[in-house]
Amino acid sequence: MRVAQWKAQGQLAPLDAVVDSLLAPPSDPIALAARWDGLLKGDGQFRMEHLVEEVQRWLFDLAQERMTGVVRYHGGWPRPIGVQNLNPTSLLAAWREINQFRRSARHPLNQLLFLENLAAHFLRALRPATS
Repeated sequence: MRVAQWKAQGQLAPLDAVVDSLLAPPSDPIALAARWDGLLKGDGQFRMEHLVEEVQRWLFDLAQERMTGVVRYHGGWPRPIGVQNLNPTSLLAAWREINQFRRSARHPLNQLLFLENLAAHFLRALRPATS
């Protein structure tokens, strides 16, 4: 519903930019955080809580795709290469951890530090599963 609402308001550009950053994220959390910081400093419609929700939905979709082959939130977006190598347990653990971020997303004390921490959690979840 939120994506349909953003589409109606012409706000899909920031969402597409976040998905692009999640599809092929840099390996450095500081670089990813800087990219997200730039998005948040845009027109003001796309806020921190939207970013955190999107990262969380992306992790959920990766885990669900890895386990069932189906996605819930991002059916129309391209899939990242190497999904089959991801550990669904790590993805779901990061998804749960990001619930903590949602609590302070509206009022982070330091936006860039908050984003770096979020990016580190996200990138850690993308490590390939070990045999």
